Amino acid sequence: MSKAEYDVQKAYRPIITNGLPKLAYSEDKNSDYYRFWDEQFRRCIAGYQPEGYAWIPGRLYFYLNFCKIKVDDATGQRKVAGSPMYRELDYDLAMLFEKAKVKKKGVIEPKAREVGATVSAVCMTILHEVVFFQDSEVAIAAGSEDEIKAAKEVLNLAYNELPDEMRSDMLDENKELWRFGFVTHELLEGGKKGIDKEVGLKSIIHFKDSLNRKPNQLNSYRLAWVFVDECGLINGLKDIHILNRASFESNLVQFGCPIYAGTAKSFNSKDNDYEYMYENADKFNLLRMFIPKRRSMMKFMDKKTGKVDEVAAQAEIEKMYEPYRGNQVELAKIQQEYPSEPEHCWLRKSGGLLPLQMINDWIKEIRGHKTYNPRTGDLSSIEIGNLKWRNGRFGGEVEWYPTEKGVIRILQHPVDNLEMYKNLYVGGVDPYTKEATVETDSMGACYIYKRLLGSGVDSGMFVAEYIDRPQGVIREAGKSFTGKQIFYNNLYKLCVYYGCKILVEDTDSELFSWFRENTATRVLAYRPMNVINAKTSQQNKYGVTPSEATITVQTGLLDKCIQSGVDKIFFTRLLMDLKGWGAKNTDNAMAAAYALMYDEDLNLKRQAAREERRDQIQVSNVGGAEFIRDEYGRLVELKTIFHTLRKNYGG
Repeated sequence: MSKAEYDVQKAYRPIITNGLPKLAYSEDKNSDYYRFWDEQFRRCIAGYQPEGYAWIPGRLYFYLNFCKIKVDDATGQRKVAGSPMYRELDYDLAMLFEKAKVKKKGVIEPKAREVGATVSAVCMTILHEVVFFQDSEVAIAAGSEDEIKAAKEVLNLAYNELPDEMRSDMLDENKELWRFGFVTHELLEGGKKGIDKEVGLKSIIHFKDSLNRKPNQLNSYRLAWVFVDECGLINGLKDIHILNRASFESNLVQFGCPIYAGTAKSFNSKDNDYEYMYENADKFNLLRMFIPKRRSMMKFMDKKTGKVDEVAAQAEIEKMYEPYRGNQVELAKIQQEYPSEPEHCWLRKSGGLLPLQMINDWIKEIRGHKTYNPRTGDLSSIEIGNLKWRNGRFGGEVEWYPTEKGVIRILQHPVDNLEMYKNLYVGGVDPYTKEATVETDSMGACYIYKRLLGSGVDSGMFVAEYIDRPQGVIREAGKSFTGKQIFYNNLYKLCVYYGCKILVEDTDSELFSWFRENTATRVLAYRPMNVINAKTSQQNKYGVTPSEATITVQTGLLDKCIQSGVDKIFFTRLLMDLKGWGAKNTDNAMAAAYALMYDEDLNLKRQAAREERRDQIQVSNVGGAEFIRDEYGRLVELKTIFHTLRKNYGG
C-alpha cells in the first residue's frame, strides 16, 4: 500500500465510509442480513484488522462506526451530532482499557479539558459493555449531579443513534439506573396474555452522584466498569476506592475496572488523594495515563494517520506560556488550561502564593531520582524510625532507632559536637485539637530546621519531619501516654535530640498543660518578635496565635525559603503542602513556617543584641588590631566579643 493510499479514517470506519447496507430483516443464518450483522457484532467484540493496518480493539471499532458524539460543524462555531474521527489518542485509550481488562487492573487518567477523552471512554467502556454483554452491570459515579448529567447526555446521544440491531428497550429509566431489555409474554389458550417476562440483555447502568456524601454507595453491586468522573472534585478518593472494592473485586481477585478521570482546572478537593493515587498507581492496582492538551490539538493532526505532531503542538503551547513566565499565578492558570504534564492539572489547588513552578519542578526531580522510594514517597537517604528515652529515663538523653513502622523521618541527625552550638536547630509545630474523626483529616506536624549560620551547604534546611495523629496507649520511661500525649512525648524527644526549642501554634491548650506538668517548658519557644511586630492580640507568652498578620509573615518566609533554596527541601509531604499554601488546610507547611518564624526571630534578636553592644562600646586601634572597652572599661579584642555574641545568640 502506498503512502497516498494509507487512510485510517477509511480503513477503520468502513460503516461511515460506505454506509449501512439496506438489507431486509432475516433470521436465516445464511442470509446477507444475518451474516452482515453477525460480522459487525464480531468486530465490535473481538476487534478488527483491515489489510495493511494494525489491529484495533472491538470497543474502538464500535465507537468509530456506530456511536454519535458532539462534533464541530463546518463553520466550527456550533456542535452537532456526528461520527468521531480516528485519533491515535482514542486508540491508546482503547488499548489501555484492553490491558486493564486482561491484567485485572483499574485506570487513573488525569487529562486536559476538552480533549474528548471522557466521551470516548464512556462509549468504549460503559456503553460498549451494556450493548454487547448480557446481564452486565456498570456504573458512572461523581461527586455531584452536574457530572452525572453530562455523562447521561453523552450516553443518550450515542445510544439513541445506534442502529436498531444494537438497541434494546428500557425496562427501567430513572435517576439512579438504566436497565435494558425487552418485555414479552406467552399467549395462553383463548388468546389471553400470560405473565410478562423480561428477556434480552438485561444489562444495567447505575448512576451515583453523591460520592462526597456517601462514599461507599457502589459496594453492593458487581460492576464490570466503574467510571468515576471529575475526581478532582471528590474528597477522600483513597477511602472511596477502598470502600467500594467489593464492587469490582472478589476474594482478592479483581474482575471489574474502575476508571478515575480527572480534568485540569477541576481539582478542588480538600486533599491530595488523586495526586497520590496517580503517583502511587501500583499501590492501588491502577494503570495510569496522562492526556496533555497537545494530544488533542486537531490542527496538528494528520487525518490519514490519526497522529498529532506533538512537537509542533507543544511548541504552540509553550508560546502561550511565555508571556506569563514572570508571574507564577498567571502561569499556573494558563498551564491548567493547556497542561503539558500531570502536575499542571492540579495547580488550581494552590493558593498561588508560592512559586509553584519551582516546587513542581523539584518534586518531579526528586521522584525521578534513582534513590527515590515510591513506597515511602521520599528519597532513600531519609531514614524512618522512632526516638526513645535512653535507659528509660524520661527527660534525659534520647536515642534513635530505625524501623519501617516509625513515625519520624530524618534527613540529618544532630551534629556530633552539638553542645558547642546554641540554637543550631529550631522546630515548628502545628498541633491538632481534636481526636481523629470522620469530620477532620488534620494531622499534627513538626519540622526541625537546621539554621543557616554559615556558608555550609548542609545548613539552612529542614532535617527532620514528624507527622502523626497517634491513637491508643503506650508506656515508655515509666509513664503511660494516651492519644495526644504520645504526640507531645515525641515532640519533647525531638527537642532533646536536636537540642532545640519549638515554636508552637497556640491553639492546643492541652499541649502547654502537658509540657508544664512534665517540667518540659524549657523546650517551648516564646512568642517571637516578628509576631509582636505583626500586632497580634496574643496573651500567652509561648507559641503563636494564628492570624492574618502571622500568615502574611509566614508566606514571606516560605517564599524566601523556596526562592533561595527549594533544592534543600527534601521532604515530599512538605513540598506537596507548600503547593496548596493559602488554598487549603496545610498542616505540614504551617509547621515548617513556624520553624522559619523562630529562625528569623533568633536572627532579629541576635542583630538587636549586636547593635546594642556596639552602641555601648568605644573602638580603639592598638598595633593594627581593633579593641573595645567593655562596660567595666577593660580593653577586649573585637573578635573575642563577636565570638561570645555568636555563642550566646546563635550566630
